[in-house]
Amino acid sequence: MEAVKKRGLDFIRALSGLSRDALLASASAQSSKLTFAGDYPDSVSVMDAPMVGEKSIEHLAGIQLACSSKEPELRKRRLDALADQDMAAYSSATMQVMNTYDPQKAHKLYVELAAHATWQVPALVWTQALATMDSPKITSDPRLLFVPASIRSEWDPQKLLAGTAPDQLTPAKRQAYEQLQVVNAMHSSGVQFLAGTDGPDPFVFPGSSLHDELELLVKSGFSPIEALQAATFNPGLFMAKLDKYGVIEKGHVADMVLLDENPVMNIRNTRKIYAVIVGGHYYSRRDLDHMLAQVQDLAAKE
Repeated sequence: MEAVKKRGLDFIRALSGLSRDALLASASAQSSKLTFAGDYPDSVSVMDAPMVGEKSIEHLAGIQLACSSKEPELRKRRLDALADQDMAAYSSATMQVMNTYDPQKAHKLYVELAAHATWQVPALVWTQALATMDSPKITSDPRLLFVPASIRSEWDPQKLLAGTAPDQLTPAKRQAYEQLQVVNAMHSSGVQFLAGTDGPDPFVFPGSSLHDELELLVKSGFSPIEALQAATFNPGLFMAKLDKYGVIEKGHVADMVLLDENPVMNIRNTRKIYAVIVGGHYYSRRDLDHMLAQVQDLAAKE
């Protein structure tokens, strides 16, 4: 861990497949003042997140499982299913996780996460994309024109869903709905959030899907200003760099998006972009449209 620290890294990303022993052993990073961020493995309860130095959790990984009244039993079932690569069994266990949600246990967990400042990056747009993978509408999204043709081919839903039984999508569809309620409850309990999308996963579009995520946060109970802060002020706070980022003040990095209408009144107004200032350069709407046209042309060829 000292070697990692010497490289100047702020934190280590924990992957979902990490074993319990490996994660707990790596908690020695705490002594080096390094923290973990990212996915949270099924092998460890989210209740242990503060102990292992997990500073942020993506995708609400492990949250619903930790809120189950049958957490130990269902944790074992999911781990066994993953070991056997039995996705039908994993989907079945996931349904049981949602069926056994314990509000009291959940509230206790959320309060603990808030107290230990364990941030959440729910990436709700990623869950929504997964839940609608079987919808004909997903392939008519105009943003696909900006995705390289070779990548669009990989995003073919028929390829992605090959070997997936229709009922295996049921947990994903339900989870897409229930995670909105989970985020609402966590937010009400004081848990802190960052806006993220996990792009470029299939049908999660770099850049533009962030607008979708902000709308989903508002749908989860955030005010528009709270959703905006999750993408601006909060990252600066999370990185302890509010002296450089996250606010519009003299001496700060001046990357800004200028809008035609107020997003505090309606979060969808973040899409009404008048101009962008980045790296000291001003890009008008005309400039942006020209750049998008170039991207579309390139995407068709790659």
